Amino acid sequence: MLLTALVFCGKNDSQQSNSSAAQGKAGYVTVSKLFVRSEANAKSEKLGEVFLGEKVIVLETTKATETINGKTGNWLKIDFKGKTGYLFGGFIADNPVASADEMAKKLSGTYYYRSKDDTEMIRMLILKNMGYEEYYYNFNSGITDLYTGKVGYQADSVELFPESRKARPSIYIDNPQTKEEETAYQNAYIPYSQDSVHLVTLKRLPVDEGKVKYYLMNCSGKEMMLPENFNCTNYEYAYKKIQ
Repeated sequence: MLLTALVFCGKNDSQQSNSSAAQGKAGYVTVSKLFVRSEANAKSEKLGEVFLGEKVIVLETTKATETINGKTGNWLKIDFKGKTGYLFGGFIADNPVASADEMAKKLSGTYYYRSKDDTEMIRMLILKNMGYEEYYYNFNSGITDLYTGKVGYQADSVELFPESRKARPSIYIDNPQTKEEETAYQNAYIPYSQDSVHLVTLKRLPVDEGKVKYYLMNCSGKEMMLPENFNCTNYEYAYKKIQ
């Protein structure tokens, strides 16, 4: 998940902060989590954190700029929960943003990774609140991989953090040495199966994916999740919600 930068400075006089909040402008966090820091830079002391959708009061836009995770923005002096500090403005929106729980409720469901013309489907993704299951398919041998892990929600995207992998090898395993390899060896002979009972954990097939990010887009009325650097017109495959 994105970990970026917010700051709490030392003063927290309630009367002063209430006055500041009344004069300030509201901003809303657009990433999973931002750290509060003591100065207007990403290397300063962490003094707190805010989460997706939380409201902060922006008192001043400073002249200090920085680029963090591809975003360039000014540091903002803020008032939040009676304390003041500095927040990297690259991840703050002017309009309200849904919280992670609200995003999870909206996006939970089943998605197919389909070609643009809907003639091919090679993966299936099931989002369940803060977790997920992602199935990879080989249409000659059935399911070949199942990844499970946690979901990180942002205002414009979803990040998948794989934690486990089970596989059904579509090639033979020579000279199986362990029980898990023997099971995988036998499963490889099954002509076709959608049943996850034929998936096993293999040390020779570790979780080899890092964080995967998909951007949320509405293309011609369809809710879709597209890989980075693609949009509604230039993508080849995308996750399309089916239920």
